[in-house]
This record gives sequence, structure tokens and C-alpha cells, in this order.
Amino acid sequence: MFEGGPLDFQFRRDMGDLDSFIPGLFNSTAPFNLWGIKSEVSDGYFRVLAIDLHAGSPLNFEIAGGMMRVYLGKDSCGNTILRLLANLQTCRDSRDACVQVKW
Repeated sequence: MFEGGPLDFQFRRDMGDLDSFIPGLFNSTAPFNLWGIKSEVSDGYFRVLAIDLHAGSPLNFEIAGGMMRVYLGKDSCGNTILRLLANLQTCRDSRDACVQVKW
């Protein structure tokens, strides 16, 4: 049986205004094709329950200034993470997003 943990995106620069960044990421349009509902867990720390519209699979996010943590569901597609990384690097800065996996 395989087990894992969340995938952590660590950003070299703060993502800026999360009230703008989050809706842009989860507005169900290209390039991200993600739809989600955000809730603020604490000041500047958000949780987003999302759907990858490309694969139709659920995933959960935790987002704060310099990091984004992604939890794939049991039936989620791992390609979602690769598309997310590629699109973040294209839309932001290719030197900006680093990915760390914590087990």
C-alpha cells in the first residue's frame, strides 16, 4: 500500500494580495482549470476545497503568503500537480516556485 503526504510549494517571493491571487487561481478558467471555494482559517491563512476541471478530481489547498500546500484525494490524478507547477511558473516567474515534498 502506498502512502504519502501533502505537497508543499514554497515560493521565493510572497504571493502578494491573496484576496486577488486565490480567486485568479480558482476561477475555473485556463490556464489553471481549477474551481474552488476559499475559507480563511486564520489571518492570512486560507483553505480551498477545489476541483481540477481537467481531470474532474477533488483536491484541497492551504495557502499563506509564501507557501501553498496541496492534498490530493485518493482518486486524484498526480498530473494535476505537474500542470499546476508549470502554470505557476508560466504565470508568475519560472524562478519563483520551488516544490518540496514532505512525507
